[in-house]
Amino acid sequence: MQIRRESRLNWNGNGNYAAKDIRFGVEARAMMLKGVEELVDAVKVTMATEDMGEAIEEKLRLQYLLLRSLVPKNDADERECILEIRAGTGGEEASLFAMDIFRMYEKYAHKND
Repeated sequence: MQIRRESRLNWNGNGNYAAKDIRFGVEARAMMLKGVEELVDAVKVTMATEDMGEAIEEKLRLQYLLLRSLVPKNDADERECILEIRAGTGGEEASLFAMDIFRMYEKYAHKND
């Protein structure tokens, strides 16, 4: 690699390289710098995305804690309840739907008893 690069440079005999070769080196370094800058930008975007996700999760957690602290505690929260399900207007379909809802709550109550 070193030999190739030196072979591209033209020695002008006075101990200096030709201006076009120096310009080539400057342009190559500028392109490398641009590539590094793009990589740094991509890393910054990735880090910002991760930070944003963590911030959103923290915001949701704090909102939940705030809501829990604002809602007053009720004595009935820990006790059992009576749930009445009635069929509304709609005839037989309403009765079938009410029965489905009743079964759903019944299974839930037995499972979490």
